[in-house]
Amino acid sequence: MGNSETSKMKDSVIALPLPGRLTAVSFTPQPGVTFDEWADAVRVMGRLIRVTPWVVGDLLAYGEDHFGERAAQVFDELGLAPETISNYIHVARALPRARRRKTLPFSIHAEVAALPEGEQEEWLTRCEAKGWTRGQLREARGQSRRPLTDSCAHVCQKCGARFGG
Repeated sequence: MGNSETSKMKDSVIALPLPGRLTAVSFTPQPGVTFDEWADAVRVMGRLIRVTPWVVGDLLAYGEDHFGERAAQVFDELGLAPETISNYIHVARALPRARRRKTLPFSIHAEVAALPEGEQEEWLTRCEAKGWTRGQLREARGQSRRPLTDSCAHVCQKCGARFGG
């Protein structure tokens, strides 16, 4: 796989290096924050934004596997559309951590999630090499519709419980 191996996600600890007050709708840095502290915090937030769909998908898939129907009862508390939740779980299950590319957005991974493993790898490698967007990937695959992972309801793989539909 060559260079693509270096771009696959690696485990790391993320901490917001900026003291301040966090509420449900705001963040106010403490007075006296330096430019470097602020810039570091912005970089960390960028990483958090990019990893959030993966974290949610992995977390909810774990909940389904370990808690069954009880987990589905908590999904609505995320405040996300049922289609989004279903998509996050499907993509997280369809793409093992070793196949995920940190250089590609979650949306690219979602586009290939329904494909067989070999085709996922092939398309992810192409997207990485060519710097494609989701739209360019769809065009290359001859698609103009939403990914196959969207649905109106999610069904727990362990217990069959449905939510959101």
